[in-house]
Amino acid sequence: APRDIPDAPEPVAGGGRGRSNALVGFKPRKSLDPTGKPVTVECWVFPDGPGGVVLAHGGPLNGYAVTLKKRVPSFQVRSDEKLTIISGKAPLKKGWSHLAAVLGADKSMRLYVNGVLVSEGTSSGLVAESPVQGLDLAMDSGSSVGQYRMDHVYTGLLDELRVSFREVGAAEIKRNHADPLGARESNARAVLALSFDTPSAKDESPARNNGTL
Repeated sequence: APRDIPDAPEPVAGGGRGRSNALVGFKPRKSLDPTGKPVTVECWVFPDGPGGVVLAHGGPLNGYAVTLKKRVPSFQVRSDEKLTIISGKAPLKKGWSHLAAVLGADKSMRLYVNGVLVSEGTSSGLVAESPVQGLDLAMDSGSSVGQYRMDHVYTGLLDELRVSFREVGAAEIKRNHADPLGARESNARAVLALSFDTPSAKDESPARNNGTL
């Protein structure tokens, strides 16, 4: 089927406080506040291009982001303006890939591709304060969390996205890669879960952080 969306607005960077110009955006809410918490982002991606922001939450003071550059995934964490980046060693293969980025309670950072650990490091800290900017998919509509341009837009497909404020372990990530539908059991412990089974940004986690298309 054609991938073009009829009459879709062009992505525009620079949304104001609490406002997002991303094609899929979520306003800042208490239930999405990552301050002082471990964070895990899981999703399936099918990129059309070489790079882009898959998910970004926050800005140049505090936040986190999952990005692609030359098809190589990165996990970026910003705490009190200090940025830490870990990246994979190889570009994603063609087709669907499962990404999982984990910020542990001990400030450890881990990045998994298709259930396999590809990079790890240590952040300067957990997210220190509630991000002023909301959570965006496929671009960072405000000031950038990490080292990328504000027009660093992801093009392609995105599915089965989940954000959890807990440190998801390697065994669970491996299971979630092997069984994407079964992985939805983890939605009950997430703060944002999107299956995109309907043409909406309906949150299927208990937090009900529904987004805007």
